Amino acid sequence: MELFNKPMGVGTILDRSFQLYRKHFTMIYLLALLFFGPFYFVQNVLLYDMSGVSFLPQSEHSISGSFDLFLNGNRSGQAEMSGGLAGLALLMPLYILAFFPSSVAAQLHLVNAAGKGESIRFGDLLRQSFTPYWRMVGNTFLFGLIVTGIYIGLIIVFVAVFGVLAIVGTGFGAAFTRMGADPLGGGIAFVALIVILYLLALFAVLAVVSYFVVRFGFYLPVVAVEKERQALRRSWRLTRGSFWRIFAIYLVLTVIYTVFLLGIYALLVAVFKMSLLGQLIYVLLSLLITPFYMIPYAVIYFDLRLRSEGTDLEQMLARSLPNVNGHKDPDAAMPGNAGDDRPEDEGPTDWSAVETKMTETKKTDE
Repeated sequence: MELFNKPMGVGTILDRSFQLYRKHFTMIYLLALLFFGPFYFVQNVLLYDMSGVSFLPQSEHSISGSFDLFLNGNRSGQAEMSGGLAGLALLMPLYILAFFPSSVAAQLHLVNAAGKGESIRFGDLLRQSFTPYWRMVGNTFLFGLIVTGIYIGLIIVFVAVFGVLAIVGTGFGAAFTRMGADPLGGGIAFVALIVILYLLALFAVLAVVSYFVVRFGFYLPVVAVEKERQALRRSWRLTRGSFWRIFAIYLVLTVIYTVFLLGIYALLVAVFKMSLLGQLIYVLLSLLITPFYMIPYAVIYFDLRLRSEGTDLEQMLARSLPNVNGHKDPDAAMPGNAGDDRPEDEGPTDWSAVETKMTETKKTDE
């Protein structure tokens, strides 16, 4: 690939992602509008009572009141609001399973075509994004089960450990009181210790979950681009030794995403207050930032693949070259090396035989 011809660092991956976003903005935004626009629309329908909202901003609506409506919804009753949240909670997993894999695959194929310098057509991207559809959905479901199971298991351990610490801490607090120690100072120290331990444990849970999300998270490009069946295993191999680099990239992207959304949220509420026009503009602007996660995801995948296949190529060459043309010493098989004992008229190394041997070795390893 012309764009992915050498391993990249964090800054290079982000820079390359923004270049692709800017160059193919129209295609990327249309894909985001097609795959995520309906979800944003249904989300607003579930959370907000559109019948009581005017299309244009009204002068009687204050900015603070509009903020409250945006944060809490404008459903008239608690039951209606709970029903909207329940509907959204039911919709999100179904939407993720049905459309999220294809939306990511479309961006992957776009980046793949851009990297190869090929022409990019909207219809071709849509067709490729749903192939192979059911394998992408199945692997997404399996990935969700794994991450959810890890998260629930860690939460159970966290609650159990925290409960034991609370019981032990309560006993120590009672002992301090009986011994005449300062109960106020001891109580403050105990509460501070519990809060610190709670935050550390919560950070540990999120860190462990993030680790497995990153390590297993590149299953989609494996299925969509490589058409591999053991996608989760392949993702684990691809991300070996790259966790912190990927984590740093997404930490930066999360900061950018949050600042952008909060900025346009505050601006639109101040200008358009609680109106349908303001919500529509908010959805359209939110779709601008949605691909910021998917384009770097695709760039990271091709970088991981380049790193992995470069290492695999070196290893396969080291294993294959000694068996080509009858050589036992890998260095002796390379033309021009010192100690080359090949006869003058033997001719160059049979590189087609090398490629054949590499393919056979790769199949054996798999």
